[in-house]
Amino acid sequence: RDGQGQGANAMHFMRFELITSMERNAAISLIRDAISKASGWIVNHALFSNAAATINFEMPSDCVARFRDLVEQAGLNLRLQDERQRGPGDDTRGSVAMTFLHQEQELKREVPPFG
Repeated sequence: RDGQGQGANAMHFMRFELITSMERNAAISLIRDAISKASGWIVNHALFSNAAATINFEMPSDCVARFRDLVEQAGLNLRLQDERQRGPGDDTRGSVAMTFLHQEQELKREVPPFG
């Protein structure tokens, strides 16, 4: 398939939100493992101190329900914020925005000077 016009695979887009008091490394690992167990793969991530993280992933569209079930079975409430379906796609591109509720101080990292 040429990736343009007719015959190209459509892609589903899903955006999830997760707010948790679970320890952040455990929550990130749980999401990572759920993506993997649902036949997905992580394409990017961002960490925002110890307050938030975003994980971007792709997986076969018929595996998204398994991903959600795995996360919920682990006790996390994954909320769908946005879904865009563009035709009968074979794959889903998604993101999970995680916010961590805790009393820890913000992590400080030294940023090297530029230029």
